[in-house]
Amino acid sequence: MTVTANYSVSPAGMAWAKTTTSDFSMPITVRPLIKVAKSGSNLNITWDPATALYTVQTNAVVTNAATWGNHTAGNVAQPVSVPIGTGTRFVRLKYTP
Repeated sequence: MTVTANYSVSPAGMAWAKTTTSDFSMPITVRPLIKVAKSGSNLNITWDPATALYTVQTNAVVTNAATWGNHTAGNVAQPVSVPIGTGTRFVRLKYTP
């Protein structure tokens, strides 16, 4: 799976808008799949522990990389439970070799 982000400083719908596609410095293989299930007011995240250990991070917005906070203290094995709230709208797994 490849995920990219496109950024544009031009107004939406403008012809010949200038767009930049994000670069990725270190692709990783996730096997089998990351599984996310809602349980009450939590998200339960699981993944294959043989893949790697990850730091789970949360953020209210994705546009400011400096505002991602660690939900876990360093790389951890799964499962991880993340409370769902107004300040936690995005969750990511950060791989640190």
